[in-house]
Amino acid sequence: NQYIFPFPEAGIYYQEDTGNIRFGAGARVFTFILQSIYWPNVFVEADLHRFTFALQAGGGIFGFFGLANSIETGKVFLPDLSAWFRIGDTFRIGGGVLGMMVPELTDDLGFVYYLGAKFALTF
Repeated sequence: NQYIFPFPEAGIYYQEDTGNIRFGAGARVFTFILQSIYWPNVFVEADLHRFTFALQAGGGIFGFFGLANSIETGKVFLPDLSAWFRIGDTFRIGGGVLGMMVPELTDDLGFVYYLGAKFALTF
């Protein structure tokens, strides 16, 4: 709670759009300068006026690339709940909470609050 640690995030998903609600599955990536980690992830998003509310969950298999490259498995669950203010069709600013549960280490759910800006592009 004393330090701010910025790191980029990216995701690539196949999504279904049913109007104001979208859901999909794909991969989420966080990068820490010289090392990146990715894992499978699912999401559901709902639009309410100019806001988007998102719920994500992922884990189980983790890939590492950068200085060290490997693929690992583990009982790790990463839930994420966030709210975003949409500016235009693609840009969003907002924040949320990212949790991490590792039952092999503890029964507790650790979490971190975050603020962010992101582009949500469709192809």
